[in-house]
Amino acid sequence: MTGLDTIREKMRDYLEAQGISALCAFPMAGRTTEEPVVVVSLRQCDSSSAGFSNYLGQIWEGDSQSWQELYGQRVRLTIGLDLYAAMGSGEEGVRTAFDLLTAVLHKGGPEGLRLQNVSCGETTFDRQERRYRCPAQAVYDAMLYAVRREDGSFLDFEVKGDMKCEPCDQS
Repeated sequence: MTGLDTIREKMRDYLEAQGISALCAFPMAGRTTEEPVVVVSLRQCDSSSAGFSNYLGQIWEGDSQSWQELYGQRVRLTIGLDLYAAMGSGEEGVRTAFDLLTAVLHKGGPEGLRLQNVSCGETTFDRQERRYRCPAQAVYDAMLYAVRREDGSFLDFEVKGDMKCEPCDQS
């Protein structure tokens, strides 16, 4: 399992903690509530090198009392945040929900993600869902990195925020 495997769940949990009703895109169940709901998906992940051959440097691991090498990539994640509102609330309910969502996203987000922009499309009526739908998305920058152990094996990749390079005391 990599750091990207749980990104939908982390975003859903963040939104829920901020008082916004949210679900992961799959399974489709759970959208029948009368209140607006945000459906979270991972739409796109673009990566680029973060160092020579993706080498980021070394960190001191206190538990193992050893230096460990970091490898990783910069990633740009496009997270789908589609809004669904009951028929009775109409487009106004969707727009109110989008305003609240935008305010919450600009306050912060899941740990390690840095918001770049939020956008939404046109509100339409989804006949299959019998609800109003507004496609929305947020674009985040992050680091996807892994630690290489002394034996050459890698730990699982994790999503983290921008790395701050500081001089290491190697005495």
